[in-house]
Amino acid sequence: MFLLERDDPGTLVHSASDLVIAGECEFRLLRRLDELLGRSPRRVREEDEMLARTAALGEDHERRVLEGHLRTFGPANTGRSGGVLEILPARRMARDELIEAHSRTLAAMEQGADVVYQASFFDGRFHGRADFLVRDPLGEMEQGGEPGGVLAAEPTHRRAGARTLVPQPRYAVHDSKLARRTKVRALLQLAAYANQLMDARIDPTSDVHLVLGTGETTSHRLADLLPVFRKRHARLVEVLDTHAADDAPVSWTDDRYLACGKLRNCPDCAEAAAASRDVLLVGGVYGVQRAKLSASGISTIDALAVAEEPPEGMAAGRFAGLRAQARLQLGLDEGDGSVALDQLPDGVDPDGPDARLRWQLVATEAIDRLPPPSPGDVFFDFEGDPLWEAARLPGDDQAPAMGLDYLFGWVERPGPGDRTPPFHGLWADDLAGERAALVQFVDYLNARLETYPDLHVYHYAAYEKTHLLSIAARHGVYEDEVDQLLRDGVLVDLYAVVRSCLRISNRSKSIKKLEPLYMQDDPAREGVTSATASVTEYAEYAKLAADGAEQATALKQRILDYNEYDCRSTLRLLDWLRFARSSVGSVGSAVGSESARAFSLPTASQDRLPAQAVVGEAGTVEREVPTEVELANESPRALARREGRERRLALADEISRRVGEDRGERSLEVQALALLGAAVGYYQREDKPFWLEHYARLELPLDEWPGRRSTFHVERSTVLRDWAVVGRDRLPSREVELVGRMLDGSRIDGSDLNVGDAVHVLYDQPVPPVVGELEARAVRGEHSGGVILTAREPDGEREDLPRGRDVVVLRERLSGGAEPHDQVPVALAPQRGPAHDAQEHAVEEAARVALAAWDANRSLPDGAAVDLLRRRPPRLVDPWTGSGQRPPAEPGRGGAALPGLGNGTDGGLDLEAAVYTAVERLDHSYLAVQGPPGTGKTHVGSHVVAKLVGAGWRVGVVAQSHAAVENMLSAIVDKAGVPVEQVAKKQRAKGAENGGAAPPWQELTSAQLADCAASSSGGCVVGGTAWDFAHERWPDEGLDLLVIDEAGQFSLADTIAVGRSAQRLLLLGDPQQLPQVSQGKHPEPVDESALAWLAAGSSVLPDGLGYLLPESWRMHPDVCAAVSQLSYAGRLSANPVTTTRSLDGVQPGVVHIPVVHEGHSTSSPEEAAEVVRQVQGVLGRTWDPGGGRPPRALAPDDVVVVAAYNAQVHLVRQALRAVGLADVPVGTVDMFQGREAPVAILTLAASTPDDVSRGMGFLLSRNRINVAVSRAQWRAVVISSPRLTDYLPGDLDADGVRRLMELGGFLRLIGA
Repeated sequence: MFLLERDDPGTLVHSASDLVIAGECEFRLLRRLDELLGRSPRRVREEDEMLARTAALGEDHERRVLEGHLRTFGPANTGRSGGVLEILPARRMARDELIEAHSRTLAAMEQGADVVYQASFFDGRFHGRADFLVRDPLGEMEQGGEPGGVLAAEPTHRRAGARTLVPQPRYAVHDSKLARRTKVRALLQLAAYANQLMDARIDPTSDVHLVLGTGETTSHRLADLLPVFRKRHARLVEVLDTHAADDAPVSWTDDRYLACGKLRNCPDCAEAAAASRDVLLVGGVYGVQRAKLSASGISTIDALAVAEEPPEGMAAGRFAGLRAQARLQLGLDEGDGSVALDQLPDGVDPDGPDARLRWQLVATEAIDRLPPPSPGDVFFDFEGDPLWEAARLPGDDQAPAMGLDYLFGWVERPGPGDRTPPFHGLWADDLAGERAALVQFVDYLNARLETYPDLHVYHYAAYEKTHLLSIAARHGVYEDEVDQLLRDGVLVDLYAVVRSCLRISNRSKSIKKLEPLYMQDDPAREGVTSATASVTEYAEYAKLAADGAEQATALKQRILDYNEYDCRSTLRLLDWLRFARSSVGSVGSAVGSESARAFSLPTASQDRLPAQAVVGEAGTVEREVPTEVELANESPRALARREGRERRLALADEISRRVGEDRGERSLEVQALALLGAAVGYYQREDKPFWLEHYARLELPLDEWPGRRSTFHVERSTVLRDWAVVGRDRLPSREVELVGRMLDGSRIDGSDLNVGDAVHVLYDQPVPPVVGELEARAVRGEHSGGVILTAREPDGEREDLPRGRDVVVLRERLSGGAEPHDQVPVALAPQRGPAHDAQEHAVEEAARVALAAWDANRSLPDGAAVDLLRRRPPRLVDPWTGSGQRPPAEPGRGGAALPGLGNGTDGGLDLEAAVYTAVERLDHSYLAVQGPPGTGKTHVGSHVVAKLVGAGWRVGVVAQSHAAVENMLSAIVDKAGVPVEQVAKKQRAKGAENGGAAPPWQELTSAQLADCAASSSGGCVVGGTAWDFAHERWPDEGLDLLVIDEAGQFSLADTIAVGRSAQRLLLLGDPQQLPQVSQGKHPEPVDESALAWLAAGSSVLPDGLGYLLPESWRMHPDVCAAVSQLSYAGRLSANPVTTTRSLDGVQPGVVHIPVVHEGHSTSSPEEAAEVVRQVQGVLGRTWDPGGGRPPRALAPDDVVVVAAYNAQVHLVRQALRAVGLADVPVGTVDMFQGREAPVAILTLAASTPDDVSRGMGFLLSRNRINVAVSRAQWRAVVISSPRLTDYLPGDLDADGVRRLMELGGFLRLIGA
């Protein structure tokens, strides 16, 4: 910001960076405005040497980019178009100078310069300088930006007059950024410059571009950036104008402006909070707690320290702990000890006499349970850059933000007479270095354990544990070794100890805030700043090292020194905790120490895994622990599984060695091999989170359990039927009514626990006999003999039940001769999913064959699944010669073109003929068909299958669920006319029947299904699961075709597994709808869906890999256009039949209804009431469905209500039931994929971004929003809080750019 005229607010000029600051904290921006206006003194801000160095390097990078343009286009000459033209900056920030620079920029473009360098923009309020505007001659004949430009969608910017083919200038905005990754701030700058072009009636290209410090150019869709920019810009102007009209500095308590309240990261908020004595100064008080306290009149740290009663909505124990924290910070309580401070912490009165850090032990159990000291102990600390990006995988649009742990550092406990603990540091500049560091570190620990079997590795916070796991999974190396360290409890998190037992007179318990207690005499303390500084310095080091600068060595050493200090600090903290414990003695029932009750030190608990866990035939859990004691008694089955696991790990490691870590240098062929190698361990990694949660539930206190969305906590119970042998059962069972709730507060309907599911039944001690002996370190037990019979909301007359509870009837079975008991469970948790041994074997065999071929001739064997992994265009048989056509040597290029699309008899596109012809000509390859909502994917697929079966083909149908397979089979029989005698399906598991009428086709066992296909002579269709088609009982390529339905949710690993059964694959689905769900972390993207892999980050399939079904038969053009722009790059259109429908008195399209509310996270009564109004407003109106069908009154089941959260589902159902509309379908998007209705209503429930459960990335997921809105045939209604989109993703968010684009897509959808 700057003023054109001193002290005149009316001459204020802002920039794109001001917009970013306002998005982060409006209070901070206005403090700077007050300094400009002279309302407050200018604050002295220290010059950042790092930023100064970065700026100089940035100028060098920009100059290199400019030199590249000059080599390509040459300098501009006066009077002649073309060349590179530099716009000299305004000599001073005066209106006339800025207007002149702006005019020179426009003139350069009118002249036709190829590149305008340092383009200057000024509109009277905004000023900015774009590094480069690059002319796009290919788009200049497209008037108004159609089809690829932006102005086509901006009617206020259309040029007047008739449209002619006179060329108009069209420019792409480029900015050079020294950063190695794309940042939100940079993208908003690009949007600002593109917006200036549009204001000048110059059409920018559809994409804007960043030239990164790596030399890579990234491209970003302007249509998704502009809505965010315009919303934030409008708010910026409003904030600046409103405050400029005031006559006083901005106040911390002025609720017209948003303050971030992040005292650790925002100096302006920290200073204002300290000055006003705000309750945010108290450790443990954040936005939610502050709101509750303020509502009860407690707005300062002083008021909280003397408050007597908790505010409404805050538990008494929580309030007592916060009050005690405030008193300790203020010195009203002395605590157990104190030390002098070098600097005053947050909450200490700078005018008072106190300059000490006080501490108090509130519990001792955590310290008492620490392992005894060992001379082999290690003190460990990672340094990592969470935003480091790996090179793009071959064919991908964008590089993944993977992060890099660039330094593994540790010190050993010093020996007798040693003053300095020995330090070790393993440095990694790339993924290969990170892998090598992990291997070396684990090897070091295992070797040290041989000498010191009682050693432990101490660290502070969970980062070290979680990242050891994720690094091992990322590289597919030493996963078992890391698991073993965690199982054995080798790692000890000291933050968990501090959190549960220690209170200090600082609002933060970061290790830096604790260090005054024990590090004041360390000579290195003065030079240490923060972990953030380390990350910043590493980014600077990476730039210097890439340029070969000498300063890189010194900077690297500084980072190593910082890490060594942190490791020493961890060692000293452990010693101090033991000192504190010995000096305090016993601790009574300390106020607010509720977090320490039943504490179980999570050294192994949170990360404990079985060496191998198998779900047995009866649903019991068998644990294979390959110790020396048990190996001799190992069962044949356990032995086979262990050997198979070791064999697969060795195979994956062999492939990993062949492909290397440098993803950017891989060919498509090498990348396909890498995927095959990673798929070998896919199922093990997918299982790992389940077992982490399972054993954590057995070992941790209830309030520390992970997997809270999948665990039902029992609060009361009633035995409905006592133990007895019933009917044909061989074992006693009982039925128990359980009242409780899911641990995350949601309802059981829509959770991971469903009626008919087998569940683990958990008991606190003393456990009943059916549980058996407890596992080591377990504090409770479980057995797997439970089944959920019913689950429902309480009846209306059950006023004795607390709000939000569910009633579950559990059938519990005894096993192993256990005696009956009368104890009641404490919780129910899900059992592991279906077995996947068949898929593991199939993937292993595919990878082994591929590795052998690679070693023999440096190529992979041709096949449908391998072609897909290569992203190779489908290989087709020549229709004239019958011979297979092969692409050129480099896969993914060339090859026979797919059959084109012609006009069908009904005026539409003849998709069936094109897809049928392509499938028929596949030469052991695949074909992908992307079917957006309502485009007839199932219709096309079923009719293609029918024709092929008529020609004698044996066709399989597989999907993620039985329901999806049955839906396709129904279409094949009922709509495409395949005789039911030629159709069979794998029967569902016992107890998981469909619930409806018996299916018309044969229901067979797995073995019978394979025999049915093998014995068919006249064509057949067989439907089954991935386990079926991966099984070895199916001969290799025994099917002519395997149809993978919903291939947007079918993982690459499963695709490899089932691919063995068929000569050809037909992938049907849409990666822009609900995605493949993955639980594990993988070294390669084998968890992506097959279609998402082919799309490679694009919203539609790349040309040549298959077909996009381009017409929706469901959505009215006004709905379809919005969905097309949101998720399909404008390439989806509505079939004319959709215009023959109508809903009397209701306009078609997407409508946004803003509803104001506060403090809601997953349910909003205000939005529920609006849903009721919207439903009542359309019911009974005349609906003409078109197609010759008679008009009728709109009925309750003609409206679907989609809620973002299960809690809102239940609230909306209650609201509708209260007005007699219980028949209106309400659910989450998962319930409605594949459904359609004249009207769809989406309710998002959360009040603000700070209130959002599971993050904005979940709530505004483009895939989920797409599914919700595209259910509508005529009208889609989006209901949300107007403040929900008042945010900007941060530059430090790993998914910040994706979230920014999704926010823009949502804003565009609702017309904001």
